[in-house]
Amino acid sequence: MSEKRRNSKQSSLPAQSEDVARLVLDGIDVGVYMKGRDRRYLYINRSSAEALHRTPDDVIGRTDVEMLPPEVERNIRRVDDLVFETGQPQYAEETLSEPDGSLRYFWSTKQLVKGPQDRDCLLGYSAEITSVKKAAEAIALVSEELRASEAKFRQAFASANTGMCIVDLQGKFLEVNGKMIEIFGYGKRELEGMTVNDLTVPEDAGVSPEFIEQAVKGEVESAIFEKRYRHKDGHLIYGVVSSSLVRDAQGAPLFFISQVQDETRRKQAEDALALANADLARLASTDPLTGTWNRRQFELIVTKLIAQALRYGEPLCLLMFDIDHFKAINDSHGHDVGDLVLVELVDLVKADL
Repeated sequence: MSEKRRNSKQSSLPAQSEDVARLVLDGIDVGVYMKGRDRRYLYINRSSAEALHRTPDDVIGRTDVEMLPPEVERNIRRVDDLVFETGQPQYAEETLSEPDGSLRYFWSTKQLVKGPQDRDCLLGYSAEITSVKKAAEAIALVSEELRASEAKFRQAFASANTGMCIVDLQGKFLEVNGKMIEIFGYGKRELEGMTVNDLTVPEDAGVSPEFIEQAVKGEVESAIFEKRYRHKDGHLIYGVVSSSLVRDAQGAPLFFISQVQDETRRKQAEDALALANADLARLASTDPLTGTWNRRQFELIVTKLIAQALRYGEPLCLLMFDIDHFKAINDSHGHDVGDLVLVELVDLVKADL
């Protein structure tokens, strides 16, 4: 009796093993299938059948020609033919069309399984990579956009009609454009080996380090300031600097990008204009020979002093004196000598007042 029971259990094992195998294969997300040399499906698991929008029973016995669009079927058959013709495993990316026209992507591994009496079959595994594929395409698109954006930036950086530079957190030039070379007279390699303060006049040396420190601490992100620099040949340069801190995705400071506008000519013109205005004001209020107030300025100031004295009850004294025999000097020695006497007299009075 025990021998009969043992024989019965042994005979049931293959059927149980096959059931377990089917349950396992139907429970995984990887497509598994087998095809004969006639390209008909001998077996297909649930995941692979669902990718075809069918049940396993509906697929077995059919070929891809009966179920797939021609362009999709041709691509799959090409790989299947290589497996049967060469006997070597094949690896390929394959696609399936969805009803809405979208594509699903699969990475397939196919190999030949030898069978008796030339009953070889193809065993295939297909893992869906649609999300990975779309992520890769999105990354590629973003990367291309970044490359295009960087190319535009570098073109703008190089061709800008204002000095542009990238400066590290210690104030060293990392990259400069052609206008910077033109402004300061140094070559590209020379500038990119220097710091900002190597160009700055000593009196203005604290401006950039102060801004860098504040920016790194997060107190400011950008600033516009004026600085004086020295050209390579030694002449003074007045610059207006616009600088901004660049941070990474986590907010850590990376470097500064700055624009330097050469305002030397404007500054020189402003200084010349201020000097000219001062000269005009002096000429409008003083006697050109002696430098004393002219009548107009004299009357303005005396009027103001009188009003002040009356308002506050302060005493006011006005002293007038004549130069004795001055006409005789002009008549005897000429007006040029008379002018010298006037100038000398004014200097004597100024020294005593």
